[in-house]
Amino acid sequence: MADGGGTLYLPPGRYRIASHSSVAKMVAPGRDGTKLGRALIGNAGHAAATLTDRDITVRAISFQYIGIQDGEAHAVRLRKVRGVVVEDCTFSGGGNATAFLACRDTMVTRCVSQGTLNCAYDHWEGTSDSTVQHCVATCARGYGVLFTGVGTEMGNHQHAARLSAIGNRIY
Repeated sequence: MADGGGTLYLPPGRYRIASHSSVAKMVAPGRDGTKLGRALIGNAGHAAATLTDRDITVRAISFQYIGIQDGEAHAVRLRKVRGVVVEDCTFSGGGNATAFLACRDTMVTRCVSQGTLNCAYDHWEGTSDSTVQHCVATCARGYGVLFTGVGTEMGNHQHAARLSAIGNRIY
């Protein structure tokens, strides 16, 4: 975790998350007591009232969930962040490959997701100015790309705008 800003560097490579690993069992509380779910990469500002986290890039990492049949197991789960780029990553299993909640200016490009339970590339609770391009999704069930203004809590129903899905292949 990069507290108070800064850079967290994970070298390019393959990261395997199994049902017995500490990452898979992690359910960390957010600032308001809500749970972040089982995310390998997430931001501590999960319940922040404003967009305070910015410019997060995840590049060239392979995430593989083994033996985890949980819709809350996300490889990358960010909330209320401005400026997210996820590129050249592969995702296998888990709930969602990416889950962006109320984020702005997000880009998912040249990623491959297979076997996710809920959605490969998920943008919800009013995420805007977002693009998913040149990605592949082979879904176990659920969605390949999802853009929605509806959140799980009534206060998180917001307008989603300026969304693009370009050149993707969904199976």
